Amino acid sequence: MSVDLVPARAAESTSGGDEVPPGAGRLSRSALLLVMGLTAASVAANFFDLGSRSLWNDEIHSALIAAHHGTSLWSAVTADGGNMMLYYVLLRGFVSLFGDGQLALRVSTALAGTGLTPVIFFLGRRMFGLRTAVIAAAIVAVSPALVVWNQQARGYSLGTLLIALSLLAVFRAIECPTRRRWCVYGLFVVLSIYTIAYAAMFLFAQWLAFVFWPRARRQAKPMLAVVGVAVLAYVPLVMLMLRTGAASVLSTNPVPSTGEGVHLLEELTLGVAPDFVAVTLVSGIVTVVGLLCWVGASSELVSRVRSAHGKAACLGIALSWLLVPLLLDPVFSLAYRSIFNSSFLLQSVPAGALVVAFALGELLPGALSHGFAVVFVALLVAALLPTYGVSFEQWAQASRYIRTASRPGDCLTVNKAELASSLAYYFSLERGSSAVPQLVLPALTWSDALSGTSLPAAPSESFATVASSCRRLWIVVSRASPAQFVLINGEANWFYQHGFTHTTVAHFTPRLGFGINVALLAR
Repeated sequence: MSVDLVPARAAESTSGGDEVPPGAGRLSRSALLLVMGLTAASVAANFFDLGSRSLWNDEIHSALIAAHHGTSLWSAVTADGGNMMLYYVLLRGFVSLFGDGQLALRVSTALAGTGLTPVIFFLGRRMFGLRTAVIAAAIVAVSPALVVWNQQARGYSLGTLLIALSLLAVFRAIECPTRRRWCVYGLFVVLSIYTIAYAAMFLFAQWLAFVFWPRARRQAKPMLAVVGVAVLAYVPLVMLMLRTGAASVLSTNPVPSTGEGVHLLEELTLGVAPDFVAVTLVSGIVTVVGLLCWVGASSELVSRVRSAHGKAACLGIALSWLLVPLLLDPVFSLAYRSIFNSSFLLQSVPAGALVVAFALGELLPGALSHGFAVVFVALLVAALLPTYGVSFEQWAQASRYIRTASRPGDCLTVNKAELASSLAYYFSLERGSSAVPQLVLPALTWSDALSGTSLPAAPSESFATVASSCRRLWIVVSRASPAQFVLINGEANWFYQHGFTHTTVAHFTPRLGFGINVALLAR
């Protein structure tokens, strides 16, 4: 059964039964002050302690790509099949303006995360009215599930902003259909695709929900035109992925499992970014409350659809944005390559905020609604505060330790080539300081490792050959896998037979993430 967008009271006052969005009117001064205050809170949450944490492996990958320019930049941004292409190009612009330090690399994503707050405010106001919009924007401003990613030098936050903007743009195009508004919607759809290659999951969720909105169906022709544009936008990406074999990167993601499914629910209920922060009692309470809000909102949707009441279409759109990608993700992961990871569903987290805000703002009476909303936002802040200062991988600390203790003539090897790139990035930040060990396995210069491209998957020389000329040998091991070059334990006998004695082993282990082991051996 199809449903109307408008509340019953709005429909009664509208001639001809036309559909008018709940919050499409002019913004009052008090509402403007509210959105400005919420945006300021988002600035504080996203920019606080932004540059202090060490970059982790994926962030360093972004930094190495952004270091390229000209034709080499094109080769670097397309090496992954074009995923995050737009983000890398924008990041290159930020690096050229502000440098390649930790803070400069993260500014663009913090800005994108901050921009999401007013977008969700205006989207929530259009869909449900002012009270729900304020609650949703407050949730988005301080949700750990979003803020933690907003402080990473990766393209997921920009993709989340563009998906939200595309939904706001299509609402505007349907309310007042003009060629200009439909072109803006098409533009945001294409930008989303070239920022996150899997944007189709979230766009499909939009289009599926609009099928049940009569006014959207009356705009089927321009809507189908945008769908066609989206399909054409994917053609170059598919060709790039086939040419580069980039889809094989997804094989590193875990297959769908109950444990990972629980992590996805924890993220979508707004309380935690499970890839970076362990679940606590506070975030667990947030998850339970979020799930209860999902149930309440879904029940309300069923009751309103049956009675063709008010905001059911908007609620259906929000639930579709939240749940359809959650259902498509494991299907795609089982059928092709796994994307069953919390980072691939981050773009549905704002939908979770809208659903929770609807449940708190629309299903509870006034005073109770305000009280529960304040408590829920306070719980999010309590869950967010411990995430500051947490490094997922401590490459800054490990590289500083090596550089401080190294001597002329030292050698260094890593168990995987990507670790050499991580060290090379931090060594490059300390230009002109003390010498660093010579990289002997893989047999690269530090400049080659810093380029981040064409790194060997296997050692080009035997370990015995390169280590025999070293008086002191640094061995850095992290993210152990069958593709690694050397294992400390496996090579222990060779070390002792050739005169190496164990001197020191340092462990750089974060609370959650991958540890880095640094061993120094000397003759």
